[in-house]
Amino acid sequence: MQDQRDEKIRLRAYQIWEQEGRPEGKDIDHWHRADSEIEQEQYQMQAEQDSRPSDTEETESATQAVRTPEAPPALSTNQASAKRQRAPLSGSVAENNRGAARSKS
Repeated sequence: MQDQRDEKIRLRAYQIWEQEGRPEGKDIDHWHRADSEIEQEQYQMQAEQDSRPSDTEETESATQAVRTPEAPPALSTNQASAKRQRAPLSGSVAENNRGAARSKS
C-alpha cells in the first residue's frame, strides 16, 4: 500500500517539476507538495465515501416507507343531514325563514 502511495507521489512530483520548467534543486519541495496533494485527494475520497449511505442503508431506508394516507370515512346520510340542520343561518336568510314560518301559521 505504501509502495502505491509513494509511486503516486513520485509521479505527481515529476509532473510538478515539469510544470515549473524542470528547475534544479527543488526535488524535496516537489515531493512534499505532491505528498500534500495526494493526501488531500485521499482525504476527499474518504469523506465522500463516508457521506454516501452504504447499499445496506439505502435498502433499509427504502423499505421503511411511510404508509399511504387514507381518506376520511364517508358520512352516513343521517350524519350529513344532522350537520346541515346544525349549520347556523346568516342574517337575512334566517329572517326570511322565520317570516315564512309565521306566514304558514
